[in-house]
Amino acid sequence: MGMLTGNSIVEKAKSFAKVLALSQEFQKFYSAEEKLKRDQEARFLLEQFQKKQQEFQEAWISGRGVKGDAIAEIQSLQEKLQANPTIMAWAQAQQEAINLIQEANQIISYAAGFDFGRNSSSRGPC
Repeated sequence: MGMLTGNSIVEKAKSFAKVLALSQEFQKFYSAEEKLKRDQEARFLLEQFQKKQQEFQEAWISGRGVKGDAIAEIQSLQEKLQANPTIMAWAQAQQEAINLIQEANQIISYAAGFDFGRNSSSRGPC
C-alpha cells in the first residue's frame, strides 16, 4: 500500500464509520434508542436519575457532603432503572456499541503501532 494523505485517511475513516453504523451492534442500539424515545415513563425515570446523579456529584465535588436520604433516593431510582426493560435494553445495546468501538480502536492502534487511546490525555500532547 502506498502513502496516504490526510484527506484520504479521513475519507477512509468516514467509510469505516458508515460500516460501524451498519453493524448489528449499532442497529440494535439505534432500535433500542428509538424505543426509549417512545417510552415516556422510561425517559422520565432516566431523566430523574440523571438529575439526581448530577446533584449528588455536585454536592460531592463542592464538599457539601451527601445526606443519607439523597443516597437512598439515588439507590431507589437505580433499582427502578434496573427493573425497566426499555432502559436495560438501551443500556445493554449502548454498551455493545461501545465495546465494538473499543475493539476497533485496539485494532487500529495495534496496526498503527501506537495505542492512541492509552497515550492521550485531556490536556493535549504537551
